[in-house]
Amino acid sequence: MIQAWRYSGHVLPPDRPAGDDREARPAGSSTAGFGLGRIELARPSLAETDVLIRVEASAFGAPERAAASTDRTPGGAAVGTVVAAGDNARHAIGQRVVVGPEQPCGECDICRRGGAAVCPHSRVLGATTDGTLASHVVARARWLCALQGELALSSPAACLIGREAARAYAMFARASVAPGQPVIIVGADVISRFLVEFAVARGTQPMAVIPATNTEFAAWLESRSAIAIPITHGENAADSVTRAVRSAGHGQRPRYVFETSASPENRALASSLAGPAGTLTLLARHASARPSPIEYHARDQPRGPARPAIPGMPGLEATADADGICIGVAGAHPDLLPEVAALAVRRELDVDSAAELIAIDELADQLSRSDRTVNASQDLPRIQVATFPQL
Repeated sequence: MIQAWRYSGHVLPPDRPAGDDREARPAGSSTAGFGLGRIELARPSLAETDVLIRVEASAFGAPERAAASTDRTPGGAAVGTVVAAGDNARHAIGQRVVVGPEQPCGECDICRRGGAAVCPHSRVLGATTDGTLASHVVARARWLCALQGELALSSPAACLIGREAARAYAMFARASVAPGQPVIIVGADVISRFLVEFAVARGTQPMAVIPATNTEFAAWLESRSAIAIPITHGENAADSVTRAVRSAGHGQRPRYVFETSASPENRALASSLAGPAGTLTLLARHASARPSPIEYHARDQPRGPARPAIPGMPGLEATADADGICIGVAGAHPDLLPEVAALAVRRELDVDSAAELIAIDELADQLSRSDRTVNASQDLPRIQVATFPQL
């Protein structure tokens, strides 16, 4: 049997041992509020190229907090050990691996053009199929990143490589930033935090536009040789950024601007900052650290999870008028995971300090007593990482 944690359905008491055949209690009887609790699922059958991963730790961020399915296990990124495999994937048994949400087919025209994150045949862990908030999860062997040899990482926080760190890396790679170029990051979340580290590793001094109240994040940015640009509500952020760019000696050089939260306000600000011949890189709303609650199903995308609506974007026209480039990033190609892991091994990416480890039953109890829209530290961006007992 597999132990899974869901927001609804029948849940087991946190202290109930696996295999206990007492009648499960209804959701909400042991946890108030959202009723995240443990259920038992039958062990799934595996296709020839599938593997079964015993989960050690799973990222618990905005996608998990926004999950609303009553019959699907949330969770989009995990680290664990392969314990079973289909006939064509037995080579992976015993490997410690990290897995991300995108599980594309790898064969369609979109995948062949590098669009694995928007593959129409993709499984998306936690969205279109059961996710990683469980004792075990099924994934396609092709997209595993083995954490062994030169990529050995022992920390449970390595699960962040599968999603948050990978998405930040995909944004940076798509923008093709050259060393020393002016990089401006709008946002104060874990993905923007990882973007700062990638920019530093690339040999540039990033500038991060953050709320003036985020003093701890500002101190962290300084420790990374980055420039914090604190903004107060109602302030002319563009003027503040322009002054920072000039002080950094960039003059009128084309800027590389990144926006990670997908909020209309931040997107409008980011688009106004790109400037002449600049590059604006936006993370898709469904992939962002703080997705909008407004959703829609695109007519040309009948499969997959609901996508947030896209309101008007004031200022985007400025990017086009200034002969700029706008790049949308819907997710990370799984092939990027080994590159991200290598950066973590070289200490150019610090996933450990970005993670707040918490036992899964403790997390369930915490959610029953508070608003699940509240994430880990709101000043210095961190993300909760749920750890699992070896059931």
